[in-house]
Amino acid sequence: MPHRLPMIILGLVLLCCGQAFGRDNAPGRAADVAPAEPVVLLVDWHADLLSEIVISPVLQADGRRLAYISTWQILNPERIGSDDEERDWQVIHLGTAFKDEHGNLHIDARGSSLAGPMAQQWLPDSFRIHESGQVAVLDDAEQAATGRVRSVQREGVRDFLGLRFHLMRAQMRWRGVL
Repeated sequence: MPHRLPMIILGLVLLCCGQAFGRDNAPGRAADVAPAEPVVLLVDWHADLLSEIVISPVLQADGRRLAYISTWQILNPERIGSDDEERDWQVIHLGTAFKDEHGNLHIDARGSSLAGPMAQQWLPDSFRIHESGQVAVLDDAEQAATGRVRSVQREGVRDFLGLRFHLMRAQMRWRGVL
């Protein structure tokens, strides 16, 4: 029994964290069945990280959309989500966005180039985002994390300029202008 205890504990942890994903539904690794909608997502994950994911309105030839993933470290985690939250920009990378057969949004960033102050120490992060707001993250070294969607800004009549602003800012950051 003692030799089985660590496996039982690991299984429970994975199940409770929503990380019990196999190859078919791992972040960025599922089969794409539909294009993602253009949105801006703020995702809190790994206790002190915040990623802004900007999904372009332009549909690529493969049916996916380009996604810009900018990540900050939260310097005062006790203030996450508050007006005085302090952030330190770490990295930006690209991915492709699509929906799987269950309606989950995936951002596949495997093998993506990175830019930003921590680009040499970072690995691209792929995301799976459930309708409930639960987020699973998997980097290129297969290290997993979980998180939650903080906010969503969808493209619509009211948000058209907001989405374009976020997209332009992400593109400028990617090109090293910001």
